[in-house]
Amino acid sequence: MFDLGFWELVLIGIVGLLVVGPDRLPGFARELGRWVRKIRHLSSDARRELQRELQWDEKDDPRRDVARAKNELGQKLNDLDQLMQQAPDRQPGWQSEYTADGRKKPADDSAKDAATDTGEQPADDTSRDDGTRQP
Repeated sequence: MFDLGFWELVLIGIVGLLVVGPDRLPGFARELGRWVRKIRHLSSDARRELQRELQWDEKDDPRRDVARAKNELGQKLNDLDQLMQQAPDRQPGWQSEYTADGRKKPADDSAKDAATDTGEQPADDTSRDDGTRQP
């Protein structure tokens, strides 16, 4: 990190001896060594963490999972929209083709359709000419 040669270290030692004094210099050197060790430890941890973050696989990326779920939801909504466009109530005249319970009406029920649209009771035309009733 710092390129300190022998003469630079000697100069730092002499200045330290003059500023701190000979009696406190060993304790000061020990404390300085501890600080340097802590700084090196913190820098190596930061470097390791940065490398781990840079090598982070995209397969663990939660943003990709969210994007995939969003695409699936969009596709399902499009499918639902297409089904709704094909629904019978979107076609003209759908009310006259289906009964109230959703079954398709027979083609000969046009008289009953007119009666039910007006709210009247339909005429019972299930009787035959011979007086018996049709099922």
